[in-house]
Amino acid sequence: MQFIPMTEGELTSAQNDQRHLFQEIVSEKVEPIDLLPDKVEAYISKIEPKKCGKLIKELGYLLPLIKFDDKQCAIHEASEENKIQWPALGHLRRVRRIKKTSSGNFQEEEVEAVDNTNSDEPPRKRKKATRNNNTTDVELEILLGSVIEIDNILDESNRSDADLRTKLLTLISYFNLTLEKKMVPGRPAKSQTELTDWMNIDHANGWWPTLYFKKQSTEYRQKELELSLHEQWGPMRTHLMEAIDDAKTYQGEESTISSFKGCGAVIVCPESDRIVSRSFDEWSAKLQEGCGNEDLKDLLIGNPLNTPAMLAIQGVSRIERQHAIGKGMDSVSFKSGQYLCTGYDVYTTKEPAIFEAMALVHSRVRRVIFCIEDKEDGGLGGTGIETSVHCLPGTNHRFRAFKSIVVGDDETFRLLAV
Repeated sequence: MQFIPMTEGELTSAQNDQRHLFQEIVSEKVEPIDLLPDKVEAYISKIEPKKCGKLIKELGYLLPLIKFDDKQCAIHEASEENKIQWPALGHLRRVRRIKKTSSGNFQEEEVEAVDNTNSDEPPRKRKKATRNNNTTDVELEILLGSVIEIDNILDESNRSDADLRTKLLTLISYFNLTLEKKMVPGRPAKSQTELTDWMNIDHANGWWPTLYFKKQSTEYRQKELELSLHEQWGPMRTHLMEAIDDAKTYQGEESTISSFKGCGAVIVCPESDRIVSRSFDEWSAKLQEGCGNEDLKDLLIGNPLNTPAMLAIQGVSRIERQHAIGKGMDSVSFKSGQYLCTGYDVYTTKEPAIFEAMALVHSRVRRVIFCIEDKEDGGLGGTGIETSVHCLPGTNHRFRAFKSIVVGDDETFRLLAV
């Protein structure tokens, strides 16, 4: 089967009709930032600038600002050895500067003498009313901690925090702190616009200064997850058809493994938009290494790990080994080469099984795109979101997974349904 790319007109028509070809398989788990409250009541106090540095150091030991992240989702289930102080305020800065502008009073100011040439009166000085330049006073406010946390420490009936209570009371007395309750952001800003709105509160002094990392914001992550129709109907559709071609190639070979029927896989470099590895090419290379040895051929055919997805991964590994031939890992081409499948996209006609999906995690792929769900062994949602390997918590790498959506007037997936 020869794939014929869509014309510009056909592509434009599909985009205008908002016809999507792919659906992302995502976890239903709540994101950590969604577990955080919008506002938290906290204790703050005025502090003299010269004492601020020392107080910050002391508070770092007594009341650290804990950052809330993926590893701290179990808010109420934290063990005593690894106690999570809630609410977590690690997204807030410890100190806030407040600028207070006081207007000057009117005062009289002498100017140059006025020469009254048409008068017998002596020259006199003219006076005008002027306003002093505004003076700006800066005060410092320091964040001590959440009201819930500090009230719990200061509660005399709480014997477990007796030592901490003594240290905190000593600190309050030594620095002459006046505890004042104030609402502060309970979570990081989700977008640059929201951060700007917070900064304009309280006469541009800001609500309370927060740490903001653009690439960690909800806005940036959502933007990164956007999948344009042009990409779906362009390179993604094209490379998925290449995977179908790879599957068709197996069907014409005597050495076809029965379980390969309708299966094929290719690995693509998205930056160059070129195919790096085809599963059938790796299969052919393995057969050639046997030089007609029928026993070896039987072993290859009987090996359950020789699936299209696994063969495509091995094809990338073969390229790396070829770079190292004769020079080893010190080869310049090897050192500057690809590390496993980092950043690559995998297109396969059938949903990878659980063991294949885990191999793709270890290979550091960027995306996995497939056509047909596997309701029995699928590792990307076919057997349930609980067994979606790419969504499992605790893994050291995650990739995005997409499955095809059948479009009536598109031949891409109709061919697979036959």
